[in-house]
Order: sequence, then structure tokens, then C-alpha cells
Amino acid sequence: MVLLAACGGEPEEREYALPQDLCGIDVPQELYEPLFPPGTELQVTGRYSEDMQLLVGQNCGYDLDGEDVFETRTAALDRFDSYLSSRDLDYSMDDAEEIAGDFDVVVWPGFAMAKAPCTIGNEDASVIEWFMIALRADHPEDDAESRAVLARLIEPYMRAMLQQMPCAE
Repeated sequence: MVLLAACGGEPEEREYALPQDLCGIDVPQELYEPLFPPGTELQVTGRYSEDMQLLVGQNCGYDLDGEDVFETRTAALDRFDSYLSSRDLDYSMDDAEEIAGDFDVVVWPGFAMAKAPCTIGNEDASVIEWFMIALRADHPEDDAESRAVLARLIEPYMRAMLQQMPCAE
């Protein structure tokens, strides 16, 4: 009798618990579950908090077995191309898929952005006038599936984040 044992390689199943929320933002788990592939140890690398009065300029992410798998960032910008160029990201607006909904949303495989008006302060002294979020995810690896997952997630995620922002009516 010969016994064979497999050594090394990546786990074929998820051996960690999914986060209860996504970086401190409460959205249904089934929306972000596809972003988390098989692996053993998941660590959060930041967290948005209800204690934060202003979520602009914040970021959060998750490392799985030492590799970045998901990241979200916020900004006070009104143009997607400004965000891309200011962070030297290699996404073309010509390749972006616009998603209809309550917010301006664009999606690529592995990356999505949403923006909405959000004035904080008054006309003479506003702190910001727009709020933007960007999501980057390495999984799912299939381009069409990645776009679909991010397109389903970004609008509820943006809505939940805006509920924490002190935007003027």
C-alpha cells in the first residue's frame, strides 16, 4: 500500500471566517463573499469606524495569507479620472463600464469607483463637496464575474458609507 500526501500549494477551501462587515461598513455578506478566495488566515489592514466624522482620505483592506486581496479608499473628488491619475492607476475611462443607479459608478475587472455630491460645511467654507470610494479586489479572477461582483457591491457600500457622512441635504 502506498500513501501519497500533498504538500504545499494553496488551500482549496476557505479556512477562515468571513468578516462580519466590510471594513466596518455594514452591507450584506453575500455581496462581498465572492471577493474572498480560499485561504487560511485573513487579516484586516484598516477599518472605517462610526466614530469617524469624516471618512474622506481613509482606507481599509484585507490580507489573505500575506497577500492583499481587497482594498477600499475614499476621497473628496468629483472626477474619476482625477482619482486615477493622482494615484497613478492604470485604468482607462474608455474601458470603464458605467453602472446605472443612485450614484455615478464605473467598474473594471478588479476595480470600481462611485461618487456622489456630499457638501460638508457651508457655501462659504465647505470642507468637501463630493465623496468618492474606490474598491480594488483580486478575486474573483474572471473578468466578467469580477465586474459583476463589484457592480453589485459598490452601490450598497456607497449608500452605507454616506449614511455615516455628515453631508448637507
